Amino acid sequence: MGKKALFDKKYLGRVALYIAVSAAAIGLVFYIGFRLSSEMKSGLETVFASSVSYPDTISCDAYVLRDEVTVPLGASGQIPTPVVRDGEKVRAGSVVAEAYSGTTSGSQTKILLLEEQIEFYKRCQSQHLTVGDTTAIDREISDSVIGIRRAAESGSPDRAAAYKSDMLLDIRRLGVMTGRVTDFAAEIASLESEVASLRSGLGASLGTCTAPVPGYYYSECDGYEGVLSAENAASLTYSEVKDMISRAGACDPAASQNTAGKIMKSLKWYLACPMKKEEAARLQEGAGYTVTLKNNESRHLEMKVTSVLVGGDDSVVIFECLRLPEGFDFTRLQEASVTVSELNCFRLPVTAVRHYDGHEGVFILNRSVVTFRLIRSIREEDGYVLCEIASDAEPIPTSEVTEDGEPTYYYYLAENDLVIVSGTGLAPGMVWDPGK
Repeated sequence: MGKKALFDKKYLGRVALYIAVSAAAIGLVFYIGFRLSSEMKSGLETVFASSVSYPDTISCDAYVLRDEVTVPLGASGQIPTPVVRDGEKVRAGSVVAEAYSGTTSGSQTKILLLEEQIEFYKRCQSQHLTVGDTTAIDREISDSVIGIRRAAESGSPDRAAAYKSDMLLDIRRLGVMTGRVTDFAAEIASLESEVASLRSGLGASLGTCTAPVPGYYYSECDGYEGVLSAENAASLTYSEVKDMISRAGACDPAASQNTAGKIMKSLKWYLACPMKKEEAARLQEGAGYTVTLKNNESRHLEMKVTSVLVGGDDSVVIFECLRLPEGFDFTRLQEASVTVSELNCFRLPVTAVRHYDGHEGVFILNRSVVTFRLIRSIREEDGYVLCEIASDAEPIPTSEVTEDGEPTYYYYLAENDLVIVSGTGLAPGMVWDPGK
């Protein structure tokens, strides 16, 4: 056999070329795999899909309706000085304010605060209070400080004043309970002297103002008395409520200045909440719901739906409340949140939600392999998406089949799936190697 037969240079060249191309291809595969793995590792963040209980709410405007009667002044130009606290129950004919010729701004409020503190020390004298545990008082003072700050931030001076009143009285109590104050007679004398000084600056006494009906006294009028009224609130029609709201827009708060306050005739008051018909349809007449008003975010009220009034595509829902919370801000128009139910759902960062193959879902790590899971979004809020727990729902076929010709499916997100919330270039089948 000749050398040509043993060493075919063209043949050897083709073999060498095949080897070189194969090596390059294998190298390219490893390089791409390394790059993908590096991309997945870089910035990869995950969270477990854990079910949470989340309030399902309706946001709407709320108009406060109260059954009120104003307390008249004897003559124009008189300046009323309340002698009872806001929200205090009074009898018909009882004195609720005294009229003076020249009271200074805020002096009547200061007098009421001081008189409450005087009454407190008198009770201490008669009951022989001694040193004791201050845990509850400390907590109440802390709550009052937080309440004052929130009231100031929301522009509610009346509510801030109510918290201040409670806080000042609690501070007096704290002094007694810690043993720092023991001479009650001296404290009473000092406070009475301060009250006398304030009263001397009120000017000439021009008489008293009495409650025309029994009820709960409030020193401030806002001009909506008799317009946003709770009278016959349970039997109002849709058009009557809309007319009431329209007339309220033309009210002039200055028109109520010639009064000495008002009497709320009953503990019962209402909210009229305009909303879309489909939102109102989620609420049932006679059922109770938790309602939170924006100016009173720390107060969650249990209110009953008395009627759902429909007008075309819109509705007005009337809520009833039987409580008069102390220090509550009754500003007539506030934003409200109505808790319809508690949702049991997944709460995922918005960055986790992806669209793949025409479906909405998320990528998860399933034993280091990237897998796509379907989700059913409920709504988005505060950078998160609320999703139904639909792990038992029927899977959806994909556009691919297995090597054996069997169909493949997309499954829904399930409890404890490890959801990828960041990262780019993700696709099903990728393998994440944390060691690289």
